[in-house]
Amino acid sequence: MKKLFKLSFLVLGFVAQAQVMPVGFIKPLAPTISSTTSGTITSSSAILGGVLGSTGGATTSFGVIYSTSSTFTSPTPTTATINSNASAGTYTTTITGLSATTTYYVKAFATNTVGTRYGPTINFTTPVAPIAVGDSYGGGKVFYIFQPSDVGYYVANETHGLIAATVDQSTGIRWYNQNKGNQTTGATGTAIGTGKSNTDKILYVQEGSSSWYAAGVARTYNGGGYNDWYLPSRDELNLLYTQKVMVGGFSNAYYWTSTETSIGDAHFTIFFNGTNYPCCEGSQKYYNNSVRAIRKF
Repeated sequence: MKKLFKLSFLVLGFVAQAQVMPVGFIKPLAPTISSTTSGTITSSSAILGGVLGSTGGATTSFGVIYSTSSTFTSPTPTTATINSNASAGTYTTTITGLSATTTYYVKAFATNTVGTRYGPTINFTTPVAPIAVGDSYGGGKVFYIFQPSDVGYYVANETHGLIAATVDQSTGIRWYNQNKGNQTTGATGTAIGTGKSNTDKILYVQEGSSSWYAAGVARTYNGGGYNDWYLPSRDELNLLYTQKVMVGGFSNAYYWTSTETSIGDAHFTIFFNGTNYPCCEGSQKYYNNSVRAIRKF
């Protein structure tokens, strides 16, 4: 009985000692960042990110901060968290709302319970913003950007289009040179981009003072110091009508196009309703209609 009592006492003593032994925990470390990265950069956006080497064994948030200040002081930098429970790997995000032709400084960050660590600082400069409809440019207002369907005028990865003068070149002038009468000029182009060649043909045939007829006053306009203005074709003027409020300065009048339909007629567009007419009253070349010149860029 004494032996059994001693054995029980030893077992109970061992268990008691085991229960009070300290339990060990793994202490988390600070996260590590391998690099800060940047990708596609436009005038208003950039792909930014970095590489998280290790989370340090704790829940880690990963992101980037960026600023126009190399010291990230003033103005206050912007923080963009990419992943709030990140694991080791590469992370990127698209940042928008940037300003054109501006240098930005950026660095990746990772935060866990130990603290925040930063990657190396890099910088990039946003390019000039592409020309867009509504911009004041080239002596007037951009009202159209050439599209792939505009064969012969569209250039891939380049921005080209049409600019309108912001004032009328005439509020009442004939289509033809009144001293030469009705003549066929061959200015029959209707498509976007054909107004210039139409105007060249009209000037070649009509001759005389450019102040006597629509194509002449369009060509002699020198807004912005440019001398390549012309009378728009039918489709170009119809496009211009859709942007008349943005361009400004139009009246609710008849406007000439450079598109000839017969020896005695040419297209015109009514600017209070957008209707285009190829013939009949108002289209006869001796009518006094308004002129708004355009040019390409």
